[in-house]
Amino acid sequence: MELNPKDKNAIYFKAEAYFALKNYKKALTACDDYLRITSVNVFDSNVYSLKTKILMISDNFEEALAVIDEGLKIHPDDDSIYATKAMILLRHINMMKVLNVSIKL
Repeated sequence: MELNPKDKNAIYFKAEAYFALKNYKKALTACDDYLRITSVNVFDSNVYSLKTKILMISDNFEEALAVIDEGLKIHPDDDSIYATKAMILLRHINMMKVLNVSIKL
């Protein structure tokens, strides 16, 4: 089965599938493909959130924050993007606490 390279919905679901399979590199590529070919779309906020989660799993906090902020500029009223931003900030804060405790020991 061949994927239409311009079918943004298929590309979104491909990104979700790769994410579920923990193939984060391919999921990230699919997110980038989606964002490259689409204008504002109903799945945009999901793609920004998914890309942010992938970057956090890959320990790219600064890039994850930049991506989610880009999503907020395009979708300032989308609660799910704010929830994703809160999640990554909390994860980062918790990680920093653990690192500080580890350093003190």
